[in-house]
Amino acid sequence: MARDKKTRDRLFQEQGAIRERWISNTERLVFCPASKSDFTFENLDENYWDINSHPDGLPNGIKLSDMQAVNIPEQAYTKIIANLYNDVGQTLAFSGRAGKKVLFIEDIARFGSSDDVGPWISEVSKAAYQHCFPLFSLRHIFMVNVSEQETKEFVVERLNLGTEPKIFESGTPEFQQILGTRIGKTVAYIILNSFDAGTRKIPKIAIWLTGCPARFIQARFDIEVTSQSP
Repeated sequence: MARDKKTRDRLFQEQGAIRERWISNTERLVFCPASKSDFTFENLDENYWDINSHPDGLPNGIKLSDMQAVNIPEQAYTKIIANLYNDVGQTLAFSGRAGKKVLFIEDIARFGSSDDVGPWISEVSKAAYQHCFPLFSLRHIFMVNVSEQETKEFVVERLNLGTEPKIFESGTPEFQQILGTRIGKTVAYIILNSFDAGTRKIPKIAIWLTGCPARFIQARFDIEVTSQSP
């Protein structure tokens, strides 16, 4: 088992390092499957899309102090639910919230065949924030109440988390390993779909546990402007 865990951690770190290079790769010297997307909630086909939004507070598991830690003032948030259907049934589901400078991703799922036509979850997440605020203002992405098994096992076994946020900075093995998980992939793709390559970076990731007993992962990915797009 020890060997399996070491292999898992190594693979996560390798994937995270690749995703860091994608985000910072201004000349596209490294192949990247994701790029800036023009997908928005405007002009969608109402026969297949169901988009709903309404005012709401912070998600369960996130406290006001979590927002104060990154200088986000108390504010109203917008709950956003987006569902995509085809002629057979539902193919995509997104649930999250947006506030100025911050996007919370609560539930994301894709159903059916991978051949189903439709945007990536990261594009829908990007469009959800853009539905409420201009993209250039996005500074933090929270993955809320994560229970995905692979990520949870890694976090509990490798990072020795508690209920207080633990911060991992760019350049550390743990940072790259988190970026190599499924939640890290989602955030990396949101950045790649939202901004020109090389204009943003993730300097820090904060991650902690909530619930009693601690059973949910909360993760915050900070976004920093490195240069302005042309």
